[in-house]
Amino acid sequence: MLSVCTDILPDLIDEIVSFDCKAHPIVRAVFKAIDAAIARGKSSAEPLVSSLSEVLLTYADQCGVIRKNSKGLGLAVSYIASHFSEEISVETLSALCGYHEKYFIRLFSEVFGRSPYQYLIHYRLNRSCYLLKAGVSVTETSYACGYKDAKSFCRAFHRMFGITPGTYGSSKWIVP
Repeated sequence: MLSVCTDILPDLIDEIVSFDCKAHPIVRAVFKAIDAAIARGKSSAEPLVSSLSEVLLTYADQCGVIRKNSKGLGLAVSYIASHFSEEISVETLSALCGYHEKYFIRLFSEVFGRSPYQYLIHYRLNRSCYLLKAGVSVTETSYACGYKDAKSFCRAFHRMFGITPGTYGSSKWIVP
């Protein structure tokens, strides 16, 4: 079963902190606690998830592992994670972070190693892997991940992973 915290969030957080979230015991324990809270139901999860998120942020800040300039860019990364299925412009992301567009693109590229557009594409395609493995059709996955049509989604997926989405969904490959 796909777990939001132990399967998806560590990849997102790895973009912000400079240590391997999946290998770090304290962070792994926080993710497991959040997963358990979510499994118990929404009403019991909200306060615990909020508290554990604060613990994680405080711990990362005290350890000095938050990547340079990522505190402001974290807003953009969070926005992408919440709105990846929508059309997202650099103008929106830069305004959210309070930067001029050109400076935002340069800073984002320095910190994350790819442009905001490349980051969005990468994020969408990684999310699509989870949907495909859950049995969602290629067409539904393409729309759910912000693509206007299945053909462009299939091209992008094949370019990134070297396999078609249909083949990936029915294979035993693990999420890249």
